[in-house]
Amino acid sequence: MGNWHRELIKGEGSWNDRACGPIEHLHLAGSFDIRGERQAYARSVGLHTYGCLEELLSDEKVDIVLCATPNDVHKEIVLRALEAGKNVVCEKAGGIEQRAASANDG
Repeated sequence: MGNWHRELIKGEGSWNDRACGPIEHLHLAGSFDIRGERQAYARSVGLHTYGCLEELLSDEKVDIVLCATPNDVHKEIVLRALEAGKNVVCEKAGGIEQRAASANDG
């Protein structure tokens, strides 16, 4: 794939609108969000949308997952993406309490 990376956005919040502007060597492969209006927005700007998390994680064209979801679901999504062999970018820590974040140590 050379120097190009394909990123999938998980959680299409307003943060992503600002953070995912044009980046050299990055192609936004698509978006997934449980909220229909955000999926509709992603489609309206030309992004492919995924119907479920499993579809997103099984797409071999995606090598980076940006997780921008509410605090209480970050850990599960990040761990599932890592288990699927994806690189993960997450704007929050693995937990809001040190005990939760430490549970990821291994």
